[in-house]
Order: sequence, then structure tokens, then C-alpha cells
Amino acid sequence: MNSQHPQMRAAIYSRVSSAQQATEEKVSLDEQFRDMESYCTQKGYTIVARFQDVGSGASKRRPRFLDMLNQIQDGRFDVVVAWKSDRLARGMYPAAALMEALEGRSVGIECVKDTIDLKTFGILAAVAKIELDNIRERVRMGHRGRARKGKAEGAVKYGYDRDAEGRPVPHPLEAGVVRRVFADYVQGMGPGAIADRLNTEGLLTRKGRPWTRTAVQHIVSAPIYIGKGFYDRRRFLKRDNGQKETVKVVWNSREEWVPVSFPELVTTETWEGAQAIRRRNARLRETARQTPVLFPLQGLVWCANCGCRFMGHFTTAYSRYRRKDGSLYKRPKLRPYRRYICYAGVYKNASCPKPRIGARTIEDAVWDTVMGFLERPESIQAVLSARRHELEEGGSWADLDRARRQLAGVEQEEQRAVTAFVKGYVDEQGLSIQMKFIKERKEHYHEEVARLQREAGALGAEVEALSAWIASAGSLRIRLALLTPEERAQALRAVVDKVVLDGCKVEVVLALDLERVSGDLASCPRRRRRQGWPGRCSPG
Repeated sequence: MNSQHPQMRAAIYSRVSSAQQATEEKVSLDEQFRDMESYCTQKGYTIVARFQDVGSGASKRRPRFLDMLNQIQDGRFDVVVAWKSDRLARGMYPAAALMEALEGRSVGIECVKDTIDLKTFGILAAVAKIELDNIRERVRMGHRGRARKGKAEGAVKYGYDRDAEGRPVPHPLEAGVVRRVFADYVQGMGPGAIADRLNTEGLLTRKGRPWTRTAVQHIVSAPIYIGKGFYDRRRFLKRDNGQKETVKVVWNSREEWVPVSFPELVTTETWEGAQAIRRRNARLRETARQTPVLFPLQGLVWCANCGCRFMGHFTTAYSRYRRKDGSLYKRPKLRPYRRYICYAGVYKNASCPKPRIGARTIEDAVWDTVMGFLERPESIQAVLSARRHELEEGGSWADLDRARRQLAGVEQEEQRAVTAFVKGYVDEQGLSIQMKFIKERKEHYHEEVARLQREAGALGAEVEALSAWIASAGSLRIRLALLTPEERAQALRAVVDKVVLDGCKVEVVLALDLERVSGDLASCPRRRRRQGWPGRCSPG
């Protein structure tokens, strides 16, 4: 046998859809490999490479699958052996990628359990995807039927378990934790304090993780604990355009929700009390966000050490006086003390060299850096002109033209398929398969054209903005010097894209990627007469 193909180098490829399949259900990876090794022995092939993946066959973004395609193009082997054709591809994009890698190369594709014809491989892959979608829909309808019978589908929420018939019942341990969380919450304890108490007692979440304030908030906001459960409220749509896989959450209409009765773990009065507290806290948070204290660089300052954002923080400063009787008297000052703090450096114990910095210090440094850049008109002209040339020479417009041509080609292919059906060359089933294949490609190119149109439009707007910058840069510096503090804050947000703080050094990135300029806080002189920032004004 081995003398039949003495020089045939073979690569074997196997795939399962999930890690559980690889160890338990259906045909495991080991069984696929054994069948393929036996097949290669009978054919006299020499196995020179092995590839295996755990993932969907509708995606081409499988690491070992992509490695195999690269080695096909490098001529590493003469034949690819798969267990079945659907192990290689169950959709248009992986099938197209495989056929593209094989184009112009004398590399064969063989399967142990079925045969494969590259001329119809793409259509068969599309048919496999249709069948997979049908299976998913049948499974979904089965789950909805079970939910209508009162059986909990999917992962049950913390505090519940399933009985022998699949109906939800209170969990012997978790139900008590849920009642404690609600009781502490309605008595005024915050989510963070509740989480700390549970962690101190050694209680963990169902996944074995410590409790967090977010986990507590999920419990006190869930209506399932007063018996109002639902199934099929939302769907997760996975789409793979050949470059990346995206998951879109789609909420079903209220009429599609399947009500499922759950045992009540808390009373309606307790639940309503918790919701009243949540509404009150939401109003307080909204009031805090509308603080009258001005932070011109809010959301713009980032820590170079940990990568976290600095946030504005203020405390009320007091003047202390001693009365005639010797007692101390504190009176709040008109202006609070403002500073920017690194969240991770202050609250997460990150080793940041400067987790706190006075607001005046960094605001003056950023302002002086911006003004210093604007005082050099020749630098502005050179930087903006180079950026405009880069945008005008970019590839978005050429990519848009190419995508439009590809979309037009698919539309012509669609018209030819319809014409062939009208003339009787293909039957209705054949037309349906072709139209499914064409529809996926058409949707892909429509999305690509729309994306490139947005990019081209953005580039055009940016070119116009750069032209306006060049025209007005000379007078911009004079106008900025005359601004009030409130107007200066708005100007900084319009001009500055990002501020990176590294110890005592601040790095400013101007908007539109104009230039990266640096200034040193240590060299920023402290002004003898500070310009007062108002204590009450609208946020910048």
C-alpha cells in the first residue's frame, strides 16, 4: 500500500464545536484522529502535520485552521485529510478561505466519512449552515415549550435550583443569602457593605467568586425573587463576517416572553422597599453627576502607569477661627479644594507614582502646553498640512470603489440565478440554495460599503476641519487668551484629545491627532496670583 503514494505528504484536521464535545459527547477529537490515521495508512500517505480546533465550523477564525491555510500556501503538504467535510467548514467564509488557499496549488482535499467536490463545496457549506440554523430554531422552540410547562430553562438565577422534573425550587443555602441581602438593603446597608459582610463570612457566589457591589445590585433589582420569571426575553445573534465574530443582543417583544412561575423568596413589601431605595439612590447619583464644581480636564487625563482614567474629586475646605471665648469655629470657604485622582492608584492600591494631583497644577500645565504649541504658527502649518496630505492619500476611497464593484458583481450573480430559474435551468430548491449563498455575500458587501462610506465621510470632514484649523490658527491663540474660566474649560475639551500623566510629567495629545507635545509639571511656574475658578458653574 505504501508504495502507491511514496511522496504524498498529508495534513490531518479535526474539529469539534465545544470543549465538552472534545471530552464527552459525540465523536471526540481522538476518535477523529484515529479514523484519519487509519485512512492515511491505507492510502500510503505520510502524515507531516496535525491540526485540531474547538470552535464553530461557521467561522474561519480558528487558530489551527488558519495555520493550516498558511501552510497550504507554503506548499508544506500535498493533501488535507478531514474526518467529514463539515469539520472543515459550515459556512461561506471558511469555505471561501479554504478554496482561496487551494487556488492554483496542487493540494487535494479528502474526507474519511464522505466525499468532497470543491466545485460545490461553497454551496454545500451554505446548506450545512441552513440546517444548523434550523436545528437551533427547533431547540429554541423545544425550550419554549418546556418553559410554558413551568420548567426552568437555562441557568437558574442565584437562590434557586431545579427539582427532578426541572421546575424551579428554592436553593437550601442560596435562598437564605438572598433574603439576607434584601433585608440588609432595605435597612439601609449599601451594596458594597453587604458584599463585604458576605465575603467576611466566607460566602461566595455560585461561580466561587467573592461578592461585589454589582452582584448585590443584580439581586435587589431582579423581579424573579417575587415570583416573576420569564424565558426567551432576549436572543444572542452571532455573526461572522470573515474578519471577526460579533454578538448582538436582541430583545424580543413582550408578547414573545414566556412567563415562568418561581417560588417567592421575599415578600412584595420587601421588594417594593428595595426598589424605592434604588430609585432614591439613582436620584442622588444624578445630583452628584451635576456637581457645580468645574473640572475642565474631566475624562481627559489618563495614568501612564496603570492605564486608568483620572477623575475629578473635590472636598470642602474650611477656614478655622478662634472665638473670643477660646472655642474653634469652622467656616466653609467659597471655593472647594479640587484635585484629580487615579482610581486604581487610590482605590485599588496600584503602584502609581502620583495617584493624586492638584487640579490647578495639571490644568495650568496643560493650558501652557496648548498655548505654547499655538504660539508656533510654522509648526501648526507643517503638522496640519502633513496630516491633510495623509488623509487625502489614504486608502478608504479606493477601498470603497473596490467594495462597490464587488457588490455589483454579487448583484449580477443574483440576477443570473433568477434568470436561470425562470428559464428552467435550476429548480426551486437549487435556487433557494444559491440565493442563500448569494444573500450572505450580498449582506457582507453591503455592510462593507456602508462602513467605508462612513470612513470616507469622516475623512472628508476631517480634511475640511484641518483646512479650517490652518486658516484660523493665527487668531486662535489670541482668542484663547481672552476666555473666561468656563469658556477656557470648553476650549480645552475642544482642543485636547488626551492627557497622559506620568509622575511629574504631563503629555498632551491635541485633537485630530495634530501633534504630541510634552510639558514638565516641575517646570511649570506657580503663579503668584492665581486666577480663581468659580465654585458654582455648569460642568465643562
